[in-house]
Amino acid sequence: MDIYDSWSTCTKKMFTIKGRAPRSEFWWFKLLVELILMFVCVLFALTLKKELLVRCGIACWVALFISTFSVSVRRLHDSNVPTPVAILLFMVCNGMSLVLENNLIENEVLFNTLLIIGLASGLCFFILLCRKGTTGDNRYGKDPLGDIDNMNQPYKCKK
Repeated sequence: MDIYDSWSTCTKKMFTIKGRAPRSEFWWFKLLVELILMFVCVLFALTLKKELLVRCGIACWVALFISTFSVSVRRLHDSNVPTPVAILLFMVCNGMSLVLENNLIENEVLFNTLLIIGLASGLCFFILLCRKGTTGDNRYGKDPLGDIDNMNQPYKCKK
């Protein structure tokens, strides 16, 4: 899957958590999301009419967050990870980063505990996203890569 196919698939399946997503779909989309967010941040820094850009930026962030959430769940489905576990990991990772970035915790012990939980869940989430999906069908659908193992076999003519 190339970058264009990944973008079109993820935007079409923006509200779909059913099914599976191959690694290429997830990582190409994630790269595009980060590039878009960096572009929006540069615009924030350069523009004088920040109010309009803030509204556009928030709309862009919400759309990208929803798409990233759905492709992340579908990516974990490819590794046969249950939906509740995928949702929990996604929310813990993103929730912890939001709390820690905005210094919402005054207690140092609680802050450090949440930091460790956030880092551990983020690492676990990252490892699961990088893992190769299950070969063949699983409980979430057909293999998104198809029968890739037989593609390297020589073609046999039927008589």
